[in-house]
Amino acid sequence: MGDNNLITRTILPIILAIIIAVVVSFAVQGFISFVDLVSSFLRGDQSIFIELPKTILLVSGPILAGLIVSTIYKIANLDRWHGPAESILAAHIPEKRPNTEAGLLSTLASAISLSGGASVGQYGPLVHFGATISSFIRRQALVPKIPHDIIIGSGVAAAISAGFSAPLAGLVFAHEAILRHFSVRAIAPIAVASVTAKAVNDLFFPGQAAFVIES
Repeated sequence: MGDNNLITRTILPIILAIIIAVVVSFAVQGFISFVDLVSSFLRGDQSIFIELPKTILLVSGPILAGLIVSTIYKIANLDRWHGPAESILAAHIPEKRPNTEAGLLSTLASAISLSGGASVGQYGPLVHFGATISSFIRRQALVPKIPHDIIIGSGVAAAISAGFSAPLAGLVFAHEAILRHFSVRAIAPIAVASVTAKAVNDLFFPGQAAFVIES
């Protein structure tokens, strides 16, 4: 019985954190690639809009993005867009776990808005994206019922680490902003998730870090 409790408390959260980190890392890169692709069309870098004057593109890009986002909002019949606030609430109140459909649609809307030039920022959408994916994984039947805050924190740390190539920032942000306290039981899985996401990012999506510090 003691060995089983030890495995449940220490080993399973780390294994699940690794799985979450891999999934979130690929999902985050998909988000970034989507923004780059759509924004290249709206900027006129692709053949479909390449002949249009840049002054028209500066206006048409945000308008097109706004129309698409409005259409998504109406078709999905959402009461509001979801974001990091829902992630923080879910980490403290398990019954308020992120709505997967609303979370993914909100992330899609943020990506389209970013592509059109809106000042949405990449930080917030990635935070909730990581929380939504990790919460969805935890709810699957075969997944062990690890404490909800650890899973949410792992997903958020992985998203920040993969999106900005900053594993330390992911670790600190998950504790400071999501868990809102330093948790000894959560430090190992969240740290593993953050480092794993960075490793996956470097292995499959090599690129320059958001902030380069030369020695």
